[in-house]
Amino acid sequence: MRMTSYERFHFHDDSPEYPNNIFARMFFEGRLEEEIARDAFDETILRHPLALAVVRSGKWREYDSIVPRFLWNRGTSVACQWLNLKLEKNCRLLCNYNSETDETEALFQVHHAAADGQGGLQFARDWMKIYDNLHKGADPLAELPVIDPRKYRGRNRLGLFSFRGIKTLLMLPIGFFGALKFAFRRPAPLVQIPMLDDDTLKDDFPAVSTYELSKSQVGLIKSYVNEQKITLNDWLVSCCYRSLMCWREGFQQHNVKDWYRIIVPMSIRTMRDRQMPACNRAALIQLDRRENIIVDQDHLNKSVSYELAIIRKAELQKIFLMVIKGFSLVPFFLRSRAKKQSCRAMTVLTNMGRPFLKTGLEKSGRAIKMGGALMKRAEMIPPIRYGTPVTFAVGSYAGGLSITMHVDTRFVRMEDAEELLQDFGNRVAGVA
Repeated sequence: MRMTSYERFHFHDDSPEYPNNIFARMFFEGRLEEEIARDAFDETILRHPLALAVVRSGKWREYDSIVPRFLWNRGTSVACQWLNLKLEKNCRLLCNYNSETDETEALFQVHHAAADGQGGLQFARDWMKIYDNLHKGADPLAELPVIDPRKYRGRNRLGLFSFRGIKTLLMLPIGFFGALKFAFRRPAPLVQIPMLDDDTLKDDFPAVSTYELSKSQVGLIKSYVNEQKITLNDWLVSCCYRSLMCWREGFQQHNVKDWYRIIVPMSIRTMRDRQMPACNRAALIQLDRRENIIVDQDHLNKSVSYELAIIRKAELQKIFLMVIKGFSLVPFFLRSRAKKQSCRAMTVLTNMGRPFLKTGLEKSGRAIKMGGALMKRAEMIPPIRYGTPVTFAVGSYAGGLSITMHVDTRFVRMEDAEELLQDFGNRVAGVA
């Protein structure tokens, strides 16, 4: 199966020093059963053909001799390495039981060429349901969502000639004008990225910290954004801008002329994609602001809300995918653009919504139980890129909200990054 232009872009935008991988990490109360976890993983990847494939000559190819990696650790921390799609299938599951806390950590690692955040979570949700079925002695695939691999044919579809796509076509001049502005602006990096003698990944990869907001705090936030007539996503972006500016001021990194760029992934999935196996059906948008806008919270809220509303209404996020398709007409150009080491944004902020809302699993209160084990919390972890050493993902679980920060500790100390996360979380909660 041929790779799409967007899959090729993410494939080339990958190296041992900067793995283009996404993660989903779940923490379960007690000890899971290793054999059931392994069998559930084997069943899960059979449902998603791209999980069984490696890349050869620009195509997804299945090789039975290459086995996806399942690793069970006993008492040691879960460490990740580069996932080389030329040599290894694109999905890993690493589990670790911590006897001190009496909890099991399950970490899915997926290559971004094969799945966006929503696609990666399909692996996690399927594995959880299959584990639960096997634990009960039921059919492993009982009550799982129907998946049709033939739907893969539409994973590169933009729908520009549908009724909704007409809006996008009418807005193309504005969209391409905006894309040109972004192309000629140079976003400021969060920190200066020095040349390293040894730029291999540290043993803490992925280095993660999470800020948790309670159910009551989430209720207050929703009331506030409704009063302001903005969305939660608008509020998250605004708070992120404010925190980035204040953090850089504290480290004397800022300049009033700097462009603060936040990349926001946006799904392009439609109802037609409900039965599509895990893949990458997302686009990226770029939001730029300068300090003169960021300092005024009300003005910032309105400007971010206005811009995101236009993008959503006209589906302008598809412009990015159209540009990538244009690059792919000359494979060398696509490859060189993807591999170019430059700062593309100060950070990435992705909102995963409620990823575990529909799992078909038993619940205790609002928390999920899998094979009798309570899922205490979950983290969605976006990739770090060259020049973008800190990225954020937001997700809701059991009524609360978590902000997970992924840090490249080669360039930003975790202690410093946690100050940024704390400020960001406090602003979202309305206490900063």
